[in-house]
Amino acid sequence: MADPCQAIRDEIAQLRDAITADQEEPHSIDPREPGTGPARKAALMAEIKDLLGQIHAKEDELSICVGPTPEIEIEPPVTCTFTGTATVTTSDSRFPGPFFPSVSASLTFSGLAHSRVQVMMMLMPFGPFTVFSVCAVTISVAPMGTIAGTFNRDGDPVTPAGSMDIPAVFGATSLVSGPPFCQFVLGETRCYLARSLRAGPPT
Repeated sequence: MADPCQAIRDEIAQLRDAITADQEEPHSIDPREPGTGPARKAALMAEIKDLLGQIHAKEDELSICVGPTPEIEIEPPVTCTFTGTATVTTSDSRFPGPFFPSVSASLTFSGLAHSRVQVMMMLMPFGPFTVFSVCAVTISVAPMGTIAGTFNRDGDPVTPAGSMDIPAVFGATSLVSGPPFCQFVLGETRCYLARSLRAGPPT
């Protein structure tokens, strides 16, 4: 018997593919080419946010298509806190890392089977470290906008139970201190990184 909701499932899959394409684009961009600077990265972030909104709308549409299950109730949202240490490296030979900033995140699970997850993360600073003997550089990494994705609590034939897929865009900012020439030579920089945070089932 054909699945009457398959078209909606296919649309959700296409939207997820579009997010994946947007996440991969910054890694194939030559920053020297016109139109590949911060404006383009900001446009990508806005597009990812819009695609996430479309996915959530389609998920609601899918829930209506599938129909209610009387014995299943939508549970109230659950919020938990994660703390740990991230491993960060850079492509700059002056401060390649690795660095190990502390990470604190609040995860809120909601919806049917807690299938939606929203993440609130704190700023992750690391440094200061010394460049040219007298210049101090501190780099801070923070999420850009809302971080939201999906949580598969019960699993299915494709995805193990307890898996999460959360598209996210992070911004990194450097703060330079020291004699005036430090600011002139190093300057303050901003960059963006689009990634999908994935977590498998707990072990």
